[in-house]
Amino acid sequence: MKPLSKIIFYPVKAFGGQSVESCEIENNRIKYDRIFGFRFAKADEFLDYKWKNKHNFVTLSNTPGLAKYNSLWDPKKRVLEIISNGRTIGSIVVDKNRKQFEKKITNLISKMPVNPKTITQPEGTVKLVGDGRENFFQDSELGQITMHGLSSVRAIESRCDREVSSRRFRSNLIIDGLSEWEEFGLVGEKINIGECQFLVKKTLTRCIATHVNPINAERDLEVMNLLPELNGVPEPSFGVALEYTGVGNGLLNVGDLLLTG
Repeated sequence: MKPLSKIIFYPVKAFGGQSVESCEIENNRIKYDRIFGFRFAKADEFLDYKWKNKHNFVTLSNTPGLAKYNSLWDPKKRVLEIISNGRTIGSIVVDKNRKQFEKKITNLISKMPVNPKTITQPEGTVKLVGDGRENFFQDSELGQITMHGLSSVRAIESRCDREVSSRRFRSNLIIDGLSEWEEFGLVGEKINIGECQFLVKKTLTRCIATHVNPINAERDLEVMNLLPELNGVPEPSFGVALEYTGVGNGLLNVGDLLLTG
C-alpha cells in the first residue's frame, strides 16, 4: 500500500506551509498554494497579479533565514499570518492597507545574516503581492503539484547518517510505501491518488534552497551534490511534478492510496 501521508500547501512563496487533512485541486494547483509572495518593490507593478520568474521575489535561495518562518492562511477571515516557533510575527487582513505589514517583513529580512542586497539599500522594501485566491507565485507558470516519496528522504538520511526533514523539499504531497526514487520511474505514466488521476510530468531539478535546514535556517547540507550520487540523475533532482488530468472529484485526503497502471 502506498498512502498519501501528508498534504502541505504554502500560502506565501518561500515561507513554510500548512499541513492539512484534505485539499482541493484548482487549475492544476493545490488550492491556496503560493497565493502570495513578497516581491522586490522596485520590480514592475504588473507582477502583482501575474506570474513572473522567482528572481523577482524573496526566496530561500536569496534569504535562507525564511526557513524558520511559516505562513498561515485563513480564507474565510482573509487573514494571513507569519509565525515562528508558534509565535506570531505579523498578521494582516489582506484586503486592507498592507504597508505596515510590508515594513515589518522588510525589517525582519534586513536583519537576517544573508539577505537580498536590494533590501538593505536606502528605501529598499518588499511588497506583499497576491489576492489570496489565485496561485500566481509557483515556480512554474503553468502550475504544478509536487510529490515525493518518504523513502527518498530516508535514502538521503542513510547517506548522511542524520535526520533530514521532508520540509526541506517543500512538496505538496508526500507518499509512504514507495521504494527509494520509485517516483522517478513513474514519469510519463498516469497514476491515481484517491479518486484523482494525474500525469507524472517530470522530475524536479533542485537549487540551493534545498541546502537550507528548515529547523535552524542554516545551509548545512549540500543536497545538490548528494542527489546525483544517490539517484543517478545528472541534474540534482528530487520529487516529481504532477499534472491533474481532470479525472476524479478534485479532492485529496490524507490516507488516499496511490495506484499505478
